[in-house]
Amino acid sequence: MKYLFILMCIFPSVVLAHGVESSAGFLSGVVHPMLGWEHLLAMIAVGMLGSQYHSAAVWQVPAAFITSLLVGLYLGESGVLLALYQLAIAISLILFGLLITFRTKIPVSIVILVVLFFGVFHGYAHGIEIVGLVNPTGFRKGFFMGSVIIHIIGICLGLVPAHYRGFHKGLKVSGSGMVVLGCWIALVGY
Repeated sequence: MKYLFILMCIFPSVVLAHGVESSAGFLSGVVHPMLGWEHLLAMIAVGMLGSQYHSAAVWQVPAAFITSLLVGLYLGESGVLLALYQLAIAISLILFGLLITFRTKIPVSIVILVVLFFGVFHGYAHGIEIVGLVNPTGFRKGFFMGSVIIHIIGICLGLVPAHYRGFHKGLKVSGSGMVVLGCWIALVGY
């Protein structure tokens, strides 16, 4: 009996009559963007890309992505059909991964336009998942906060001083991993 209780604590959705998603609120929203590798890596990458620039651009790049992420969230939730959104997400991973791998520094205005474009697709993918939630407002607020946290982590990773060469080699390898994941999603699907 105690094993059954432990299993019920670990897997509560098996015990509940309704899925956890139907009652998702703020905390579910905070965690949600951290559960999909493609979205998690893209947001960390955007934070890292922003960290390559100094002054206000450090925050402008992630803020642009989060703004378009919320626009895409509302588009998906409202039922707008956005074709090939998974392919756009895959392309964003490939592009962001290449920019991180090669530490390519392009004008910040172009980076902002690119993240604005791709953020809509990432937000849309989440928006189509939240239709029918009991507490969509709480979920949206949590989703926003979770996304901000992920971008801040990306900024912090990008701001590690250059003399930590091993760390920066690891970041380049992670950029290559993003490219591979993006190619896999583009070719195989998700």
